[in-house]
Amino acid sequence: MNIKTFLIPIFLLSAVILTGAEKLPEIICCIYGNFTIQPENDKSLAELEQKFLIPMQNAGFNTVDLKIHDFTRSPELFQENLRKTAETVRKHGMQLSIYTYFPVFRKENSPFPAAVDGTGRQRNRFYNVLAPGLWHELLKSTRRIAEHSKTIPILAVKIDLEEMFLKGYVTPFNEDVWDGFRKAHNLGVVPPQNRGSFLEKNGLVAAYETYIENLLAAEVKRFREEIWAINPSLHLGMMPADSRPLYNAFMRELGTKECPAVIDIWNLYNGSGFTKEVSSSIRHVKKMNASNIAVSWLRFNVCKSKNLAGHLYHAAMAGNGWSGWEMKMLSLDPSGLTPAFRLPQGEKADSYWNAFRDTNAAIATDLAEKNAVHQKLPLQALTPLLPELKPENFSSPVPVCSGKGNREAAKWFTMRTRQAFFFASADGTPSQVEIRHLAGNRRPNGIAYAVLDGDGKILRRESVMPGESTQFQITLPGRGVGKLIVDGGDSGMAWYAVRIISTHFAFPANGAYFFYRSPSEFVTSGSGTLYLVSEARQIFALNADGKAMQLNGKNGISFPGGKHKISFRVPKKMPKGYYTQDLHLKTEGGNVWLSDSAERMMDSPEGEETKP
Repeated sequence: MNIKTFLIPIFLLSAVILTGAEKLPEIICCIYGNFTIQPENDKSLAELEQKFLIPMQNAGFNTVDLKIHDFTRSPELFQENLRKTAETVRKHGMQLSIYTYFPVFRKENSPFPAAVDGTGRQRNRFYNVLAPGLWHELLKSTRRIAEHSKTIPILAVKIDLEEMFLKGYVTPFNEDVWDGFRKAHNLGVVPPQNRGSFLEKNGLVAAYETYIENLLAAEVKRFREEIWAINPSLHLGMMPADSRPLYNAFMRELGTKECPAVIDIWNLYNGSGFTKEVSSSIRHVKKMNASNIAVSWLRFNVCKSKNLAGHLYHAAMAGNGWSGWEMKMLSLDPSGLTPAFRLPQGEKADSYWNAFRDTNAAIATDLAEKNAVHQKLPLQALTPLLPELKPENFSSPVPVCSGKGNREAAKWFTMRTRQAFFFASADGTPSQVEIRHLAGNRRPNGIAYAVLDGDGKILRRESVMPGESTQFQITLPGRGVGKLIVDGGDSGMAWYAVRIISTHFAFPANGAYFFYRSPSEFVTSGSGTLYLVSEARQIFALNADGKAMQLNGKNGISFPGGKHKISFRVPKKMPKGYYTQDLHLKTEGGNVWLSDSAERMMDSPEGEETKP
């Protein structure tokens, strides 16, 4: 594409911001990033400017979303450095919007009541989300930014609701909440422990969710009016857009025709590009409130740069713009990035910046020409990603098998990232390998796998694409041991399920990474100490041979040898500051093996030790 033809339209797109007050661009072109405001902030601001703001300006962006971290411990210093940040953004032809976050778990000493669920159980770690005054307290960081917006050029203040919905939200059946629904539907007395099942039996689940949504919408409206009492021209926003009552309530009431809300939709987040699902999600946002600004979000490292510009362009023009997560992925020097923030294998940041420049230039031209039909860029297929599987990186002792085994005991295991599995058929019959891609279009990268014999020779090397599964048989000589290696990509990429129907089956506990829906009961063999792998404060309740304990990154369990039954559970009472998510294990001081049954378990060869 000849970029020169788009220079004037891009300038016009940016000029809206340079010559006026904080006014929403006609089409938002944005990138999201994290930024820490330090007491001495000039160096980090200069780095933000050089690494990202200048490239964004050159690529025709008009908006920056920042999640601001305050490390100043001084309200005055924070305000001054926030002002410098906003002015630096504006200097490069863009506007600043700020994302705010809030603690989602209820503390024991909270003055706000806990949620009561549909079984009558009081969930002490969860708020009754309809408690009077709760949202005023939870969203105080949003009010703080609103106060700053009176004197600092801030386009919008936004709220991330994902953590609340996924980790802190329970549909409330508290007495005061239930009583309003009961009266509205002329229901008799229903005991607290039966209310959830009562709704299901009587076909009232959807009605109750609508009732909750309406009450939440009233809370959101009160919050909006509170913010606009501070700054009536400040736009509000949120993510993600979804059809759940909590999200719907915010989409309905965060904005008005006079001051629309910016709704960030994760409809491009899975890397599938512009699809009918993207259009459907945009329509839902508009259905909730016709004035809503619908912005489609992309996660940069879930697709390659080829043909990306057309998908971003069509998604933006189908709604009111596009945005992407996360800014650091676009660094020209990726050496310090963790795997979750690296671009796909073989891709460079320059290729993405060029795609974004093409996208934004096409948008700017359409706006300048007032085109009703958007055909500046073609819509061409995106190629699903495939991890670069390197079998030589999966070094591990090859276990041995004894006894007859039991192929009938084979179970499914749901995994993330990469894992090696060992198997053998003592009866000489073929082993059956089954792999399912479970992420579907939520993570459109493919899964790579390879099967090796005991000498490391590759017997089969294939892939499983999104929505697909594979099933095949492998015959190994005698009591030979086979090795299946599966790679779903780095953290955040595709999850998958594996089942191997053979007489014997085992895999190393060291590095085992289970998706949170995976079965949590295993048989172990070998010796060593088992820990959680976690950069954060994860914890699981562990039961080993009937003995209960808590497992985390520091508190492990040692196995002296032999076979043991273990199971993992979410702790009944979560210690303060801890959480549970995926189960990721490591071992030290020896080999610990996992299997689905004692009969199928394999053992470490003598003298071998796994290095963590």
